[in-house]
Amino acid sequence: MKKLIPLACIVLGSVQTFGQTINISTTQIDSFMSVIHVPSTAKPYIVQGTGLTNDIVIHPLYGESECSLTNNPFVPSTNLHLTPVAGVVQPTTVYVRMVPTVYPLSLTTGDMIAHTSTGAVTKNLIVTGFVLAPEPTVQSTLSFGPSTNNSITLNVSGGSMFQLLVAKESAPVDFEPQDSRAYSYAPRQFGVGYSAVGNGNYIVAGHQLWYGGPVIITGLSPNKTYHFAVFNYEIGMYDGPYGDAYYSENYLLPGGTGNATTLNLGPLPIVINYINGTKQGSKHLLNWKVTCISSPRVTMVLERSADSRNFTGINSITADAVRCNQPFDYTDIDPLKGMNYYRLKMTDTDGKISYSSIVALLNAVKGFDIVGITPNPVVDDNLKLNVTSAQAGKIDIAIYDMQGRLVNRQSISLIAGFNNLPIYVSNLSPGTYTIQGIVADERSKIIRFVKQ
Repeated sequence: MKKLIPLACIVLGSVQTFGQTINISTTQIDSFMSVIHVPSTAKPYIVQGTGLTNDIVIHPLYGESECSLTNNPFVPSTNLHLTPVAGVVQPTTVYVRMVPTVYPLSLTTGDMIAHTSTGAVTKNLIVTGFVLAPEPTVQSTLSFGPSTNNSITLNVSGGSMFQLLVAKESAPVDFEPQDSRAYSYAPRQFGVGYSAVGNGNYIVAGHQLWYGGPVIITGLSPNKTYHFAVFNYEIGMYDGPYGDAYYSENYLLPGGTGNATTLNLGPLPIVINYINGTKQGSKHLLNWKVTCISSPRVTMVLERSADSRNFTGINSITADAVRCNQPFDYTDIDPLKGMNYYRLKMTDTDGKISYSSIVALLNAVKGFDIVGITPNPVVDDNLKLNVTSAQAGKIDIAIYDMQGRLVNRQSISLIAGFNNLPIYVSNLSPGTYTIQGIVADERSKIIRFVKQ
């Protein structure tokens, strides 16, 4: 007969265990904001523990944040120790702040703060936030140049390299940009929906406005009053494959230019229908067409530049209304070495000036380059890639996401000259991408664009 052993006689002895636990009041603290190398404002959380046989040790894993048991003053410690009494760490307030040392490539940067004690499960606290570039100190200024009935030239001078130009109809600009935000804008066009920033304000130009050069704003209406303001900002430079670190924008506020105003744009006297450029050996052929609507005469100056900013006239034609409506052409028999940028400067009988788009031609035996993307940001399923090539051929267009993955590839024919290539991007989700051209194993520079 089997003998039953009373349960009271079972002795666990050294197998006895006690629960060792660490608790933190939250697993993530976000929305920190700080200039690089400058500590952010501290934020609190609570740490406690039970059944502990050793200290709770609190330490950042990646060195982008600091912890302290005091906030005023904040006295950081590489490793904070909370010592248990009879196995218990009473609820203790710990302060954490972000101390960024690098710019992020993505939207936020983060750190992990570990909470450890022998025998207890480690608890981690995620710390995230925005890393801002140093704020600029010098404000740009605005002045007006020539205008048409739907455009005006603004001269932006001084200040930092990066700027946002904001316009508003009939009332002063009352928008101010928010730090750590990269804004979308219509390339120098007023009233396009995706550049609206509220209350009738539109961003009409941004990023690098070609420091010191003219900015032509289109999409305006006659007999209207427009106000403009420029905001300077800096962004962090990321030493990596994609260049600038966006979302580190730090804006100089308020925009100190005030609200410059232009009044009563007149009727459009001349329309520029097109301007094209092709290579003919070592020569550059430019051809264009304009329509004179209300001007009996027009003076057209073909201008050339080596840097797309400083232009010099190389040919001038004055035409009456009849001749104005016929095509024109000009051959540059002695182009500059390397890249040549061309545009038309149109002056009507009232002295109003307008400019064409810019055509780029490469004076070389071989080679090519991407000279621009329009529009950027991309708001529908295609964009136009402006490419200049020294010879005819095929170009492979490769588009990559921000993780470096190839997401789109297209092959398109090139002429020897300036090419305005349609690139279809309907398969791309909203986000930031890079684009590169490849011709016979030669690669262009990488250009970034945004798909809305």
